[in-house]
Amino acid sequence: MLRASTPVLLAALAGLAAAAAGQDPAASNDTELLHPDQLVLQQRVGVGLLGDMYVSAPVVSPLLVTPVDSPSTPSPSFSTVYSFFEVAQKGTSALKRGVWFSHKTVTLVLSYHYGCPVQIYKIRDGKLTTELLGNPLENAEFRPTLVLWAGDLQTVESLCEDMFTFVSYVSVTAWTLDGRESWDAEQMVSKFPLYADEFRRLASAEFNADQSSLSPEVYNGDWAPQ
Repeated sequence: MLRASTPVLLAALAGLAAAAAGQDPAASNDTELLHPDQLVLQQRVGVGLLGDMYVSAPVVSPLLVTPVDSPSTPSPSFSTVYSFFEVAQKGTSALKRGVWFSHKTVTLVLSYHYGCPVQIYKIRDGKLTTELLGNPLENAEFRPTLVLWAGDLQTVESLCEDMFTFVSYVSVTAWTLDGRESWDAEQMVSKFPLYADEFRRLASAEFNADQSSLSPEVYNGDWAPQ
């Protein structure tokens, strides 16, 4: 496998992404608002804010495959990154609440490693469903790994006000920005007005995971290592 080498590379990528989005790279990550353990983990596993998501430098498979929907364009069979959801994060973006995204061709395998459980929201064929990502030793409803299928609209909500979430993504085929689309809350309301209240709640500033019609009670776990 090929590993993009260092946090230096990641910082350079983050700078390019922030510049392309009209952001100041130096101001993209307000570390004063982050949990101190998240800062330690970011340094140790090489995670930084790239665009609007926390990601590490990717590990990319050297094995090329030919997707059925694009037979003339071989691509790496998979890639993987570490990532974080911030304390009380609502939406897939770390910079804007209530953002949803979808990828036309890439399926993601999302795995929980540490911290707060999260609620994953998915829309397929117009139907909104949820799953809980977390440690199944703490709650039988939590799943340690979830599959986010290509074409599904998806977003995330932290169930804690005091803890971040450490996760990883495996992307099949390897991740590419081609085919990725994102929508804010009001765009989602236009697409799926039946769920307007939920979209707007996920975009609101206050922590209100316990007010979702689809969420469990806010989780108050013991975060000390077992």
